[in-house]
Amino acid sequence: MVKIYTPRRLRERNRWLRSDGKPNFKSRVHEAPGRLDPLIVRETPTASETTPVLSICEDMHRSGRRMVPILSPKREVAGVLTGMDIIDFLGGGKRHEVLIKRGEHSLFKALEVRASEIMTKDPVVVDSDMKLAEVLEEMIKYGVGAVPVVKKGVFEGLLTESEIMRVLAGKPIGVKVRDVMTYEVITISPESTLEDLMKLMVGTGIRRVPVVKGEELVGVISWRDIIKLVGGHEVFKVVKSGTVDELKSIPVSTIVREKFLTVTEGIDIGEAAEMMKEWGVGHALVVEDGRLKGILTERDIIYGIVVGGG
Repeated sequence: MVKIYTPRRLRERNRWLRSDGKPNFKSRVHEAPGRLDPLIVRETPTASETTPVLSICEDMHRSGRRMVPILSPKREVAGVLTGMDIIDFLGGGKRHEVLIKRGEHSLFKALEVRASEIMTKDPVVVDSDMKLAEVLEEMIKYGVGAVPVVKKGVFEGLLTESEIMRVLAGKPIGVKVRDVMTYEVITISPESTLEDLMKLMVGTGIRRVPVVKGEELVGVISWRDIIKLVGGHEVFKVVKSGTVDELKSIPVSTIVREKFLTVTEGIDIGEAAEMMKEWGVGHALVVEDGRLKGILTERDIIYGIVVGGG
């Protein structure tokens, strides 16, 4: 029997909402700086609707940003492409149908596909005049971790979970990791293929997947590792035939990251946030006595601060 997962991010969002569909923010959010300007990431890659997928992967890899706004000639936001959209396109979900309908097997040709063909149109966009609490409400409502910011309709930059966590997180917060972490950890084996991994990520709505062999935790793979494979041109050394099918057949063990951040469930999420910033990652695996107990993300910490914290 195949287990059908409800996208985990949907469940995570729902657990923080009131019955009227809105989050019940704590005082820390309202005490934060009201203006968005200090939080906006202005040095971020953008693309046009004609930019090829490969160029966007290269920009994502270099910048570490998981969202690239697609702008019109007037610098209006026509759409966005995220790392998960790219994974969807390469074999994880419905965007892959673009290649199937074309009968396209060449990886090189696939990476020439234009942004307009796979981007998310009419994305969540916020105005630079909005308050942080208003923006957070939109991000929680739609389950997104980054949003383009505009001023009078013109693109200004990005607002991301990383920047929000940087401003809101402080030690101690008074919320433990166990209070906000996700206990249902979806894992994959190192023998699985990249196609298996991409379908798992898209189907469950998760960007990081621990790699487990038997009961041994051997590493973790995130969206960044897949984008690095393409955007860092490593894929061209691995895929000898130059086909999309060979890309999808790459073993997970080829790109697994064996160094990863772990935390214990009893520490304050403020401390966990500091560790994540030091490591430059957006997640930590929760491990107790050598056993994987859960996963903690930037979004979990933000939700814990704005809804569950003081």
